[in-house]
Amino acid sequence: MAYSLKSVSDYARKYLNDNPNGSAQNRALIFLENSAAQLSNLHHLTLLRQSYFNNPDKETAESIELHLQTMQTLAEAIQSQKRLGIYAEAEKDQMAALMGWSNEQSRTEDWREPIAQVSSLISRYPKELDNARKFTQLKQQGQIAAYRKHPKPANATRAD
Repeated sequence: MAYSLKSVSDYARKYLNDNPNGSAQNRALIFLENSAAQLSNLHHLTLLRQSYFNNPDKETAESIELHLQTMQTLAEAIQSQKRLGIYAEAEKDQMAALMGWSNEQSRTEDWREPIAQVSSLISRYPKELDNARKFTQLKQQGQIAAYRKHPKPANATRAD
């Protein structure tokens, strides 16, 4: 996700560098601000997730949910922005040039794929978090069952 957010920032920076007095500077700044906010939320989300799996509690789960909602809102804000008109550079087809074939390709904006990836990852995250939560619970249940089946004697000593 961080790589996709960097691509969005690069898209906005490219516009600002190529068009220092361009009419879409405010939109470019929105792209930059929202992708920076996304990166910050991603960092906090990573820390919260780690904390949650070390010590699951309701407050941390709620905080994770709040960060996900914020990230979804930011992703929607980025998606709703009018494009800046920065296109990916098309690779030249050497074979077409050699054969004299038409080398016309449709141009695509640089930001579409990274934004779609960010939105997709954000929407998948709750399911992945739930799966990880279930796995952790099953692992703990397995450890408890194994302990009950083969408990360590209270007076056992360690042989070194």
